Amino acid sequence: MRAHLLKSLAITVLLLVASACNRTNAVEVDPPRAAPEIEGIDWNGKPFSLGEQRGRVVLVTFGYTHCPDICPTTLSRLRQAVGTRDDVEVVFVTVDPERDTMERLAAYVPAFGAGFHAPTLEPAVFQRVRAGFEVVATRHYAAPGTPGQTARYVIDHTSGIFVLDRTGRIRVRLPAEATPEDMLREVERIAGERS
Repeated sequence: MRAHLLKSLAITVLLLVASACNRTNAVEVDPPRAAPEIEGIDWNGKPFSLGEQRGRVVLVTFGYTHCPDICPTTLSRLRQAVGTRDDVEVVFVTVDPERDTMERLAAYVPAFGAGFHAPTLEPAVFQRVRAGFEVVATRHYAAPGTPGQTARYVIDHTSGIFVLDRTGRIRVRLPAEATPEDMLREVERIAGERS
């Protein structure tokens, strides 16, 4: 009996370890909740609506174009993860709408993925979207003459990737350090579900 319990315990531990290795800190949103509507003008001048992306898996990330490290790394990993899949959309929402104009986004975003979206949002829409995704963003101004400081301020913000299912519900939150393999694993898992 004791040997049977030990064997069952060992199998449970192995399954938990394997599960942890396969999910790399992915946080399941339970219960899934509807993502707030994101409506604005995309970097290419075309209207964008998150609601029109139904039927596809959508990866939403927040950042800004002056970000020195995490944001461009996340976008690069997203490009590696989704490649040219036509059933997956990537949406980059700036937390720095003052500097990230449509022109600035048009020069920045296509370098990571020509099919990536980066809509500029009206202030009220931006606040609603930020609150709906529970994203925090705080500016920090550099003291004049700070060595190595090229921007007048940096923004500490909630990082990571929100994975939305085909019905527009937030299902998973991946950490900023998620690898392209981690991202693709979640995309394929959610894309493979029946609605």
